[in-house]
Amino acid sequence: MAGSRQHFLPRFLKKGFYSKVRKNEYFTWVFTKEGKPYEANLRNIGLEKFFYGKPEESSIDDDITNQEEIYSKEINSLRLLNASCHLNGSFPSEFITHLIVRAKHLRESFQDTNSVMIDVVQKKLNTPQKCYQMLFNIFLNQPEIIEKSLNEELDKHLPSGFPQQSKKRLVEHLKTLVPQVLPETAIKGFPVFDQGLSNMIDEMPNFVKQAHIKALSKAGIAPEKFIERFSGLDWSLIVTKKRTFILGDIGPVIRFEPDLHFQPFLFAKGELGQVFLPISDRHIIIGKSKNDIPIPDFDQINEASAALSQYYFISSENKENEHILSKKIASKSSNISNNEISYMQKKLDKEWFNIES
Repeated sequence: MAGSRQHFLPRFLKKGFYSKVRKNEYFTWVFTKEGKPYEANLRNIGLEKFFYGKPEESSIDDDITNQEEIYSKEINSLRLLNASCHLNGSFPSEFITHLIVRAKHLRESFQDTNSVMIDVVQKKLNTPQKCYQMLFNIFLNQPEIIEKSLNEELDKHLPSGFPQQSKKRLVEHLKTLVPQVLPETAIKGFPVFDQGLSNMIDEMPNFVKQAHIKALSKAGIAPEKFIERFSGLDWSLIVTKKRTFILGDIGPVIRFEPDLHFQPFLFAKGELGQVFLPISDRHIIIGKSKNDIPIPDFDQINEASAALSQYYFISSENKENEHILSKKIASKSSNISNNEISYMQKKLDKEWFNIES
């Protein structure tokens, strides 16, 4: 039975990057962006209390624990291999999917994306006058939104069986009154609206957590629709002679076609090109599309693993190269770029304020 200390990257995966073993306890080097590297027990890395919910709330952690018994046997078998080989079967696609959907990285990507969007809206609508401008522009250019809102309100208050033609005439009459009430509505509603946005940002971590747990409960810990996206790749295992790979808190790192940029999976642009998952410091699972795309060198893969991770990566070694990589942590972990934020702001200007910029 799983406990309160729930790992969002499985310990059996991190075990491939151990630096030492002491009394059957495995340790690894942990590199963060700001702090000094430290050697820690794998039990204490990458976990959070009730990350997948309490037992009475969700069975997700138990489901993950049970499935890990199967996945760990596969990974341990691959780590025993001393030569590179092709991988058949569904395991790579299933395991990659499992790591992505269970990860803290996915949850916090949702959280950060939503928070950024709310922050952009809050900055655009920071006065009652701007709220009025937005509402008036919607009234002029998107009257169907106002009409829908009026219909929904009337449905709450009118008796059942109220004639539809009478309701339609009532909506048309109310629409003529909207311009008169908008100024007062904006003034009185602005403090509530602004506070509501602030509350949404404050509540976002808990909201996204519950949404994540609900999605895992409904779709499962390896959703078929995600597995299908990876099943079309050709999978292989590459084995190196020396300690080569690190493991970032993102887990698998992915390149997307046609630009071949490494991006977080959530909201990534393009088609799957290549997938890389280090399973030890000498073994890496690689998935490739049918297109003939050269595989990047291992230094590039490690750099992507560090840059896409949000907080840390682990390594079996504490050397200069790892120290250099630690400076890149979180440099590409966000799904929203400054250009995309600027585009969002311009779109709001156009749609809400009828301003071309």
